[in-house]
Amino acid sequence: MASLNVALIQARSRGADPELALRDGERLCREAAAAGADVVLFPELWQIGYTSWRADPEQRAAWLAHATTLDGPFVSHFRDLARELGVAIVITYLEAWPGAPRNTATLIDRHGEPVLT
Repeated sequence: MASLNVALIQARSRGADPELALRDGERLCREAAAAGADVVLFPELWQIGYTSWRADPEQRAAWLAHATTLDGPFVSHFRDLARELGVAIVITYLEAWPGAPRNTATLIDRHGEPVLT
């Protein structure tokens, strides 16, 4: 009988700092892979946590600037990492989308290819 080991990341994203989320996420993926995980699953909106904007237009613009795309550097980093470690990763992020950004999860296979968003 085959088994599937899923690592559920039980950590809090540290706010609106995608670079910090990227570094912390990489460390957690490496730890999970070393522990035998086949799939690493991040909490919702890992890239920016649940930060939001105030009514101020400048703060809203700064929040919107964090939105990324499937081929942007944040998701691409985890695609490369999945390929390197040979594990699937479900990464979560604020995705740039027509009209307004959306709360997105992308399943990346162990070869680094996105298979479901």
